[in-house]
Amino acid sequence: MFKSHGTQLATCKWSKTELVFPDTILRHDDWTLLDATGDRIAHLFNTAEDDLIGSWRWRVWLDHKMQEGSVRSGTEARETCERLLAEYQQAQMMQQ
Repeated sequence: MFKSHGTQLATCKWSKTELVFPDTILRHDDWTLLDATGDRIAHLFNTAEDDLIGSWRWRVWLDHKMQEGSVRSGTEARETCERLLAEYQQAQMMQQ
């Protein structure tokens, strides 16, 4: 189900089902952030009270990407997520 990461990626890369970073996967069918082993870290758009810890871990992960050696990956992650969030919010508004 999940891709194995034989080599470290220099930047994030889209596939048909996921956005792959060196140590993290963002599945864009359900917007779940997974670690390299496939364990769920957070859901990008879930704002339910019980997922506040997941949201916090998501933001910490993005901050970590910006501060570690893979600044480009972190920048791409932030820009991608900001764009996806804007698209998601626009779709939600159109449904109301």
